Amino acid sequence: MVKQTAVIFSLIGDINNSFFVVDEDITKFDEVYINQWCDDYTEEQQLEHEKLQDEFNDYFYDVDGDFKIPQTNKRGLEEAIHNGATLIMCGFIL
Repeated sequence: MVKQTAVIFSLIGDINNSFFVVDEDITKFDEVYINQWCDDYTEEQQLEHEKLQDEFNDYFYDVDGDFKIPQTNKRGLEEAIHNGATLIMCGFIL
């Protein structure tokens, strides 16, 4: 059985969130935010984090900057979580 991931996608600096449910485990993107900088990271950790941000960007956005994954509503997100999906939060810092 494929593990679902429920995603709350937040645009930090905006009050609106987007919700997605995907039929795969993308928990590696939990708490990943594009434009996030971590002062406590070593240079190697920061490079790894930037690589993860690039993967994240490729996963969620097409070449035109539009979402590749259809959004759901809050009810669809709650239903997926109720049915066993893992919840993650991620997004974009404006």
